[in-house]
Amino acid sequence: MGQTRSNRKAEDLMHQLHALARRFLFQDRAARRDDLAMTRQEIRVVATLGEHPVWTMGELAADLVLAMGSLTVIVDRLLTKGLVDRKRSQTDRRVVEITLTPAGQRRYAERRRNRLRMARAMLAALDGHEQDVFLGLMRKIRERAVGPDPRRERKTTSKD
Repeated sequence: MGQTRSNRKAEDLMHQLHALARRFLFQDRAARRDDLAMTRQEIRVVATLGEHPVWTMGELAADLVLAMGSLTVIVDRLLTKGLVDRKRSQTDRRVVEITLTPAGQRRYAERRRNRLRMARAMLAALDGHEQDVFLGLMRKIRERAVGPDPRRERKTTSKD
């Protein structure tokens, strides 16, 4: 009986997540049109660079769990699109650093605004206390599924 109830709850969760994805992730046609010009991996690279502005190729490959060769191809495409810059480190010429260009920063900021708008719309259905409980439960689920968010632990490089 417990397994059946658990399966029903899992089915309900899948249904709710699917409905939310359809409603919020695919509603903004203008944002989606821009994203269609980029692959999913390119979007991941731009989003990661938007969160932490300077990465080495090695750090970025490790964070995104990509082979260095795969990341190189992605970064080459983003360079062609004018969204990233690639340069040698001033302190170690063997190291290649990747940053967003102003166009890449604009793309990241637009995408972030769209995602925040969707998140606010989701939270609007809840009162303040319910939002706190919901967010706490989401953190707990994420940590159980994938561990602590490594991006919160990464230290950004200071440019003096």
